[in-house]
Amino acid sequence: MYAFGFGVERDLSRGMSYWRDACHRGHEAVCRRVRLIDRGHRGEPVNEAAATRAARERCNATGDVDACLDLADRAMTGRGAERSADVAVPIYQRACASGSMRACAALGALFLHGVGVARDDARANVLIDAACQGGITEACAFAARARVGEAMDLSGGGD
Repeated sequence: MYAFGFGVERDLSRGMSYWRDACHRGHEAVCRRVRLIDRGHRGEPVNEAAATRAARERCNATGDVDACLDLADRAMTGRGAERSADVAVPIYQRACASGSMRACAALGALFLHGVGVARDDARANVLIDAACQGGITEACAFAARARVGEAMDLSGGGD
């Protein structure tokens, strides 16, 4: 009611307080709404620190893959948290092991470039190919570009 002003004066802070309380009591639909608003959907300003806290709480408490991916992405970009591949890598690893192809694609890119992990082209290719076969079209495009680059390196060495 308060967040939308239904029957009362609109007060997003008060509405969010009620929604966060409901989220902490386990109401997943409300948690999704809180995450959307914290991320800046519905035209509200983004509160990056609050969005990071909410993602961390949901990821740690329930293993919610979307929350964990959001948390890892935030660690990689520094949105609402200190930028740290060391924080993101284990989160992507858990999410990938749980079947998140988006996490596998992100982890594959990190292995390919040696960011937060030792560079491992073979492992990167396995992860990126799995993500591609799992429906992540960006991973397919990434894999195709990497293979074109490999082919160019092999054919261009004699000049």
